[in-house]
Amino acid sequence: MLREQMQLSGRLLEGLFMNGPGADLVEMAGLAHFDFVVLDGEHGAVWPVLPELIRAARFREVAAIVRVPKTRPEAMSQVMDWGADGVLVPAVRETIEIQRAVSAVRYPPEGERGLATSVAAADYGWKGAAYLSESRRKALVWIQVETVEALGALDTWATLPGVDLFFVGPHDLSMALGEEGHPGPRFEEAMQAIVGTLRGRKPWGIFAGAAAERRHWESVGAMAVATSVPSILRQGIAAWRGGNQHG
Repeated sequence: MLREQMQLSGRLLEGLFMNGPGADLVEMAGLAHFDFVVLDGEHGAVWPVLPELIRAARFREVAAIVRVPKTRPEAMSQVMDWGADGVLVPAVRETIEIQRAVSAVRYPPEGERGLATSVAAADYGWKGAAYLSESRRKALVWIQVETVEALGALDTWATLPGVDLFFVGPHDLSMALGEEGHPGPRFEEAMQAIVGTLRGRKPWGIFAGAAAERRHWESVGAMAVATSVPSILRQGIAAWRGGNQHG
């Protein structure tokens, strides 16, 4: 499971953002040996079919991380019951939001998630007593760093229990820094601070649309890097056309 890979693997973990309702794309991500998919419930059109997408991820043995709509604890508990491996919480500004996320995702004593064994995550009761221990080993809480408030609080957040990884959103963070969603010098300065703050304390990941970005972030210590289906499609089309976007 992905949480154990994070603890034991020395290699970069690769992910793919999914913003559409196609279970076939989730299956292809597993077949392409991605370590995780991010099912985008914040910006994407996945919410009505999330149980099916999570089921496809489990079938192809690729971890399913759900980016929930903002910081809704009830949504986090629900997707975990559907069988997700964890949640990615966007637009975090306050410590209490992280604490609520951890509480919603983890069972007591670490959190306050309600127990139901008739759900998909528990194989509808067939897992029996093994379900709780497996869930505690599996459940992931990833927090996005994409606000000015997050930059100021990251040193404190790195000490919070229950957070498995901080994930940087370059476009929203650069927007928050006044760079109109196009990462520039302010973003680069912020990334140096983020890497320095988290080094040796908490793992971090980041979105990287292009291969060169992926290599760069791996070189400076990222544990997880994710791209998106549209990014890969655009680059694939350009390559297929021999580099001519309009050919």
